[in-house]
Amino acid sequence: QRSGVRWPEIAANHGRTERALEGMDELRAGVTGRLTLAPAVVDVERDPLFAPARIWESVTPYRVTRHYRRLGDNDALKTDLGSELVRRGWPRPPAIDVLAAWRGPRGGLSGRGLRTWRTAESCRLLER
Repeated sequence: QRSGVRWPEIAANHGRTERALEGMDELRAGVTGRLTLAPAVVDVERDPLFAPARIWESVTPYRVTRHYRRLGDNDALKTDLGSELVRRGWPRPPAIDVLAAWRGPRGGLSGRGLRTWRTAESCRLLER
């Protein structure tokens, strides 16, 4: 999202990308060998990666967008993650738990969190 690309733009270009990839059925992976590529159909209601869920866990580190000087690291992560979800059009989850928090070499705060929603939410973040 920070690059300015929105999901509708990606969806509009999907057909063009599909045509560009037509006939590409092999990926050469150096000494690893050769991989065969095939289109896949994903059931977005049942696939664990896309299906709605009440609990979302960060897989990649979340880097805070604003530094809260008066808060400890865990509280700053919770506050910033909730604010960022609201900024992107999501409801604020009733519970945000910090799984891990750390500071980078320049003091920037990052971490992983667990968000718990009252009802199952779809994880299509790019659509918001």
